[in-house]
Amino acid sequence: MKAKKGDFIELFYTGYLMDGTVFDTNEASVAKEQGFDSSRIKPLRFKLGEGFVVKGFDEALVDKEVDKEYEVELEPEQAFGNRSRDLIRLIPLKKFFEYKLNPVVGLQVEINGQVGVVKSVTGGRVLVDFNHPLAGRKIKYKFKIAKIFDDVKDKVNVSLELLTGKAPTKVDLANDTVNVELDLELNDEIKKFLTNELKRLVPELEEKDIKFSSKPKTESMDNKN
Repeated sequence: MKAKKGDFIELFYTGYLMDGTVFDTNEASVAKEQGFDSSRIKPLRFKLGEGFVVKGFDEALVDKEVDKEYEVELEPEQAFGNRSRDLIRLIPLKKFFEYKLNPVVGLQVEINGQVGVVKSVTGGRVLVDFNHPLAGRKIKYKFKIAKIFDDVKDKVNVSLELLTGKAPTKVDLANDTVNVELDLELNDEIKKFLTNELKRLVPELEEKDIKFSSKPKTESMDNKN
């Protein structure tokens, strides 16, 4: 079986710089070998063609067979982009004080929704580089598609984990209704967003009524009489 655009897949991969340095992996053996924190290592599950991985990698996954190992090299424009001078900015030191930050070289900061790294602090101004750390770098991925999900329930689980950062605690598909339970506080705005995104990501749900509920909070034993 080969993957195609629009498929939901499970992927194992390792990203390398061209000198062989590993910058990212979700393979436990590689993480252990590199001394990375492997406590959160898990398969990457997502929908092809939706931009959940860099463009060149997303395109390279199409037409690849399940359970077969591959390798792809990506130029910067197909990976994390070319470096841009426009993303290197001088910011008044007082701006950092407003955020209760003490800028030092190497500090990663988030300003107006953009993540950058402090490069220098001089004369009341801070030079921050908002380019991706791997911008301008050619990279390589070794990868294997472990699974293609065909079941609608699996697609819902994968989509909701991508959208919320948590897998749903329960998904029931019954005729024209989908009942979803999440371990999250939900309001009408969040429910509307999740409904629209689910129907976009999983076309099989387009004509179905999606109902969300929050997982009931379990009563602490300390609070019981």
